[in-house]
Amino acid sequence: MRKDNIRIAHIDAIRGLMILLVIYIHIVFFLLKKDDTYMCRFFSSIRMPLFFFIAGFFMYSSAYTKELFNRRATNRIIRQLYPTIFFWTIFSLIFTPDSFPESWLMEGKSGYWFTFVLVEMFFIVVPFLTLFYQKKYSNFQKTIYLILFCLAIEIIYYTNRLLPNKIIPEEITGFLSFNMLAMYLPYLIFGIISNIYINNFNKLNRSLWWSIASVLTFTVTLWLINKLSVNFIFSILSGMVLSLSGIMMIFNIFYMMLNSKIIASFKLIKSLIFIGKFTLEIYLIHYFIIFIFKSITGSNLVFDHLTGICNTIFEFPILIMLSTVIASICVSIVYIIKKARLYKYFFPNAISSPS
Repeated sequence: MRKDNIRIAHIDAIRGLMILLVIYIHIVFFLLKKDDTYMCRFFSSIRMPLFFFIAGFFMYSSAYTKELFNRRATNRIIRQLYPTIFFWTIFSLIFTPDSFPESWLMEGKSGYWFTFVLVEMFFIVVPFLTLFYQKKYSNFQKTIYLILFCLAIEIIYYTNRLLPNKIIPEEITGFLSFNMLAMYLPYLIFGIISNIYINNFNKLNRSLWWSIASVLTFTVTLWLINKLSVNFIFSILSGMVLSLSGIMMIFNIFYMMLNSKIIASFKLIKSLIFIGKFTLEIYLIHYFIIFIFKSITGSNLVFDHLTGICNTIFEFPILIMLSTVIASICVSIVYIIKKARLYKYFFPNAISSPS
């Protein structure tokens, strides 16, 4: 059985890149005050789907005993839920005190919805994995049941979204961040299924033709979405095809790069791997950094000037460097917390899992 805390280099590198893209988009939205850019639209198609895919990939175990479930459930609460509530509360009391009580019933949770939804997904999906182990279901049976469960959630979501009279009250969907859960659950399920068929998944990662096919599918789908006037159903399906092909494209590229000794030795790759080991901490802290920048006298003038780079060739290099600076500040704060021996109070250690 895989250890819970094992590190896989190419996945850490992907995490590192994705958290930089999270910061990138938040810089555009909060500091540059732009709703969207072409680059943000491109990144949004793969950024969060990839995070949920990776979460699903590591969520699966072929031997999900009750003991393993209890251990991982405890880890989810103390390692993810507690720090999220702690940092979200402090952030809200400092920067958005008036809206904090209402934010409990809002989808976005002041930006902290991601870890809330991850914890929810764990508690609604993993009991199925435990049942699969107890009943000794085949891989095919596991896959069918997971897909059916995912379809049921999507039907509830779109039915509730399209009907004028909501099936589920908005207060409940907001509290549970249900729309976010339904939107990203397919990618978590895809990650679980990829681990169920781990040998086949690894073969695809080593295949150059599969990598080319993923890039072509992603590129063509992106072109179709931008060029064609599509209906509601097509937009849903094309969006999923775009994200799924993007996931495979990124996984293939990073898998091949990290298995090349020359490329794996590049400082850029090593930096992404390093950042990828702190994705939770960076995610929870980076909002503070962005809003401090936003509140500093004179900084608005700087960011107002930077608004002009949006949708130009200068946007990506400048904003990805700024994202890296913010991520570095977050990691530095983590190290200060560790040096002060306060880390366990902000980020309690997970319970280790025996091999």
